[in-house]
Amino acid sequence: MVTPRLEAQLQAILNELPAGHDFDIYTISTAAASIPSLTPRQRLSTVHTTYTTELRRLILLIQKDNKPLSVSAATTQQLETGAASDASSGSGGGGSSSSTTTTITTTTSNDPSLPTRRDGALLTRFVCGLSVREFVTVTTYRDTATAGRYSEPRTETCTHVYLEKIDSTGCATLSDPSIISPMRALVVGYVAFAAQLYHGVLQSMRVYTFARSQPEYLFARSSENRNKRQLDDLQLVRWWKRTLDAAASYIATRLPDASIQGYAFSPGADRSEAFWFRESAELPAALKPESSSVSPAGRSTWHWGLGYPLEARAQDVIPHYPDDAMTRLLEKRESADWTVSQVQEMIAISEECGAGRRTAFFALDVPTCPPQCFLRSTSAPSSTIGSPIADAFNTTTTTTTAIAAVSSAPYSYGMPFTIPNTTPGAYAVPPPTTPLRLLSVHEYEQVELALFNLSMDFSSSASASVSTTKFLNWLSRRLPEIRPLHFTTAGTPASHGQASSSLSSSSSIATLSGHKRPPTEAAPAAAVNTLSGNLVRKKQKVKP
Repeated sequence: MVTPRLEAQLQAILNELPAGHDFDIYTISTAAASIPSLTPRQRLSTVHTTYTTELRRLILLIQKDNKPLSVSAATTQQLETGAASDASSGSGGGGSSSSTTTTITTTTSNDPSLPTRRDGALLTRFVCGLSVREFVTVTTYRDTATAGRYSEPRTETCTHVYLEKIDSTGCATLSDPSIISPMRALVVGYVAFAAQLYHGVLQSMRVYTFARSQPEYLFARSSENRNKRQLDDLQLVRWWKRTLDAAASYIATRLPDASIQGYAFSPGADRSEAFWFRESAELPAALKPESSSVSPAGRSTWHWGLGYPLEARAQDVIPHYPDDAMTRLLEKRESADWTVSQVQEMIAISEECGAGRRTAFFALDVPTCPPQCFLRSTSAPSSTIGSPIADAFNTTTTTTTAIAAVSSAPYSYGMPFTIPNTTPGAYAVPPPTTPLRLLSVHEYEQVELALFNLSMDFSSSASASVSTTKFLNWLSRRLPEIRPLHFTTAGTPASHGQASSSLSSSSSIATLSGHKRPPTEAAPAAAVNTLSGNLVRKKQKVKP
């Protein structure tokens, strides 16, 4: 029995980056809670009961490096003053400024999961983050028989994964980001994890996101960081298409018979003029399984549209995701009887998606798969995690053994039900009495507020290091059970060969590698007459 671990899946992908980079992965999750239906205005003539649960996750990636960082006097003052005020507010006003300053600036602990002092060997900075919501809906239908009786009710279970927010700080320092960017790695790794998590319950799940360009989503003032190149509307749409294409390829290469269907719709645009829709992202060789010999290009198929029948009543089929442009449109009174086709027309003239804005809606129907599909047999990097299962990772084991050992440990991801272990590859979700602390919705929102706080500043590497340390100190006091997975990348194995750079980007989501023109062969240099002293004899002009 192997239970998937989100941190282990992300580590398996990030480990393909050049050797020697230190990362911490924090995953903060809520317990599954019952919520109203995602289709609250659905006609219930054929529905007996419906039950929906929601689970929220926040995934944060931190990089540690030993490069020198010049901290100005103003930043030093901000560190000391901000840390003292944070301590007093976080501990109910009883914190001491002197003890708090000592915690931040003179820490000498060798625990890699703790923030390191700003003048010490390692600098701790947030690189990127991803916020997601998982919805599981169990619906029981009743069918009317010809004799006027009701047949046996049938039950359907569906999972919707909503990629809500994604952001970067611009503070990543990678020696060679030619494999895959940390931002894209978070999305690919998380989608692969979710496909494993719901295996045995569902045949497939739907991954959804709304691409809309904003200066910042998770990290305050990160838009002012000169190393964070912000994407415009069209660039962001293209980035998401290629990222979801990479996630589909990553899964498809491990499931030979998989059929992954993708849907993309950009309001106000035509399929023929959307060049990004016809592009496909090649999966780097380092992320392909060694046994796969088939190109992933033919494993996924993309369609233009929202992914629902055009003639269907929109309120019956389109989910109402939180803080989503489509939801705000469907909440209007006049939308009660709109079809999906009408919704696609109306969203194009809405305030959020019209008036020259270029946005896009993406949906990806991903088949679920057993965790064994993602186990690799390459050497594992050095890694530790702040829980009793830390010894499952060490430098002498293989990645396959390490992931299996950590994954099989008692760990809960807030699943709202227990999966019976009755089919090959299925697994039983352990009870929530595990080392992972599942937060309430209120606690989770407090974490988000602490991260995107007015006192946080990710406008530069120096201020980002200060803010990262401040947030981690706040988190360790409020939620000491939440500890990171720490690991050092081992580098791409030589057997994989040269990896493609089509999925690479620099330290921020805003960097997207485009199609480069092929290098042209240099023309041979013209022969010249050289005299002594490196003088060149001019060629005589020939009169016509």
